[in-house]
Parts: sequence; structure tokens; C-alpha cells
Amino acid sequence: MAGDADFESTMELVMRKIYTSCEVENTNCAPISHLIEFIKPYMLQDLSALDHLKSLLESNNENGYISSDKFYSLMKQWAKKVANSEGDEFAELSSSNLLDAIDEKQLPYSQSTPRASFGQKLLSSECLLNISGASVNASLTQSKETSTVGLGQAAFEEEINRLQYQLTKCSNDLEMVKMQLLASEEHNESLQADLERCKNRLQR
Repeated sequence: MAGDADFESTMELVMRKIYTSCEVENTNCAPISHLIEFIKPYMLQDLSALDHLKSLLESNNENGYISSDKFYSLMKQWAKKVANSEGDEFAELSSSNLLDAIDEKQLPYSQSTPRASFGQKLLSSECLLNISGASVNASLTQSKETSTVGLGQAAFEEEINRLQYQLTKCSNDLEMVKMQLLASEEHNESLQADLERCKNRLQR
């Protein structure tokens, strides 16, 4: 059916954008935590569905990483379940109210069923569609590991990169405080000089 084909095409585009943005360079594996964090800003009103995806990915991986093929397969399985859900399990996604929250001006195509709305939900952000190698969702700061030694080594290097970033940020903050302190001291000296001049004038 045309609707099914459109849905599959939409999901394929979304999945590739997500995975390539989180993939560890040249390794065909991505941290599941990065994938979830990347998707989360687009699913804030659908946290039950997001939790289900997280559980699905974590139960089908090793060491917290997942290959592209497995990710695509599980995402398709999850997306179809969400799109076809009934009852309270994924109420937010299956409800027609979801369509009202979508800015149709940003959609690459127009559909009107709850099933199609899932693809629209993820594709409604220009940031997600136009992601580049150096551009990631603003709420997610993600490092790209270059090591191919192994998943354990990659995770270790990721932690080192995170700590180095924090150290650099703290150093920059410290320098800023030093500059502000120096400016305050100079201002204080100026005030002291003004005070002395006022005293001398009063004593005359």
C-alpha cells in the first residue's frame, strides 16, 4: 500500500539521520545512550514510547553499543508498534491530538492519519533533517571517538574526552573570574583615589 511505502521511506530517512549523527567514526557502531539522547528532544511528549525503545535497544546489544543494521531493524519494529498501538500503551502517539502539536509548515510531506503522524513527529524538526557532521542537537553535546581498538577502549576514550572538556571549561571559567577580580581591584583603586581627593578638598 502507498501509505505503508511512505511510512517505510520516512522511517528509513529518520533512522539514517539519527544513526550517522551518533556513530563512532568508521566503526559501524553507536552508543545506545547517545541515540536515545539524540531522539529524546523530539519525544518529550511520548516518554512511554521512548522508554520502550530504550529497553528494546538495551536488551539487544552488547557493551552499550549497537550496529547500524540492528538499530534499523529494531527501530522499524518499534516504530510499527507505536504507529499501530491502541489503548493506553502509547496513548500520546496514537491519539489524533498529536497532529495538533505538529507545525505542518516544517513537514516534508502532508498526511493526516495517526500512523503517519509518527514519522511527521520526528521529521518536523529542521535540525534533524539538516544535520551535518559537526552539528548535533543543541541539548546534546556528543564527542566522536576515533579509536577502533575496541568498544571498551572507545568508551574509555569517550570518558577522557568528556573530562578534558570539563577541565577546559573550568579553566576558562577560572580565567574569567581572574579577569573580573582584576577589574574589580582596579575599580576599587580608582574609588580609593577619588575618596582621597574628596578628603583633601574638605580639609582645605
